[in-house]
Amino acid sequence: MRRLLVRVLREAKGPMTLEQAVQALIVKGVEIGDNPRTDQYRDAEYLPQPVQENARAWEEAPLLDDLAVGAAYRATVFNLGLVGVRYKHLDRYVESKGKPLAAELGIATSQLAYLTRWLLDEMRWRGAVSRPLLAFHPASRTVLTPCASAPTGNEGSAIRRAIRAPTRAIR
Repeated sequence: MRRLLVRVLREAKGPMTLEQAVQALIVKGVEIGDNPRTDQYRDAEYLPQPVQENARAWEEAPLLDDLAVGAAYRATVFNLGLVGVRYKHLDRYVESKGKPLAAELGIATSQLAYLTRWLLDEMRWRGAVSRPLLAFHPASRTVLTPCASAPTGNEGSAIRRAIRAPTRAIR
């Protein structure tokens, strides 16, 4: 996943949103046969909706694991410095709306932007990320659909994937 993600980002020649990165990973997965959810298909543009959702979950889950799960001890794409997080419009927002707070704190708006990025990164590392895939409990053995109370941001698309129980106990 790391090599493919870095390749996708290099080919994009610029920052990508999480959705764009996942979609690009799905396309690459179909092209090179790297995604077992799409191994019967050769063109990512014509994947049936259930296959797209399974492929999205396959590509997004490890990325979310690296992005949102506290992994200071693991070699994630973020810890290795291969990929970074940019908060879209944050600098512009802080510059336009943060002047009163920066003045009250006795710091420049650039310093306030730095503190804001740090706070958002800390929240991300502590798991405060809202993604449809994170609305499910991985221990569930049923086909997963979004919780009624969990906002998904994409209410029209339910992610479904079956979780299989191990056939024997691991000791």
